[in-house]
Amino acid sequence: ERGVGKVVTAGVRPVQAAWKRPMGREAIAYGPDPNKAYRMRYRLVEMDDLIPSHTDAFAPNPAYPAELQPRIRERGTARLAVERMSRDLVPEALIQDSQTLDRGPMIVGADNVVESGNGRVLALRLARQRYPERWQAYQQTLRDAAPQFGIDEAQIAGMRNPVLVRERVSDVDRVRFAAEANQPAVAVFSPLENALQDARRIHLDALVVPEETLSLDTTLRMAPNQPFVL
Repeated sequence: ERGVGKVVTAGVRPVQAAWKRPMGREAIAYGPDPNKAYRMRYRLVEMDDLIPSHTDAFAPNPAYPAELQPRIRERGTARLAVERMSRDLVPEALIQDSQTLDRGPMIVGADNVVESGNGRVLALRLARQRYPERWQAYQQTLRDAAPQFGIDEAQIAGMRNPVLVRERVSDVDRVRFAAEANQPAVAVFSPLENALQDARRIHLDALVVPEETLSLDTTLRMAPNQPFVL
């Protein structure tokens, strides 16, 4: 990783020297494999000093190492997810630590590159622009919760747009770690399991079929059958 205090990337302010950073206590985070634990340290960082994978316009950030981002956030579905998170921002979800890699405070390297939580960073930036009441709610929750992370609330007073992150302390293969950190820590349904769940929610006796000669596609497009279209 690049040296702390010496990083100057296009469009990004130099990273603050480590001895000046508002640092907190150490913590542990687990990925999909509960036998693998990573050391973290809570830290406050200025929002604009973070280096996320994408810009506020959802274009790839040229200052971000492309090999660390497995998701294509410029796609419409990813953008909608970020916008929804921003509009309905729940500060506790981005501050309280569940000790998992994919939830809670964002995970960064010593150079402020976001290794896990790019969507959360983009949502916070969007909230600051469009939903100031949600951004202020985040700021208040952060001030209230700071002591539990070993951070003096007075340190927040001197910052413009502070956010809480977990700085990774463990040495890792960064590309592999970023890939692992973007996997859910709990088991998810397989495509077959999802299909079985969907099937249980469908009551075929309520399906309107006016004529047996109609195709399935035409039948499902009828207004009374819209609830069946997933």
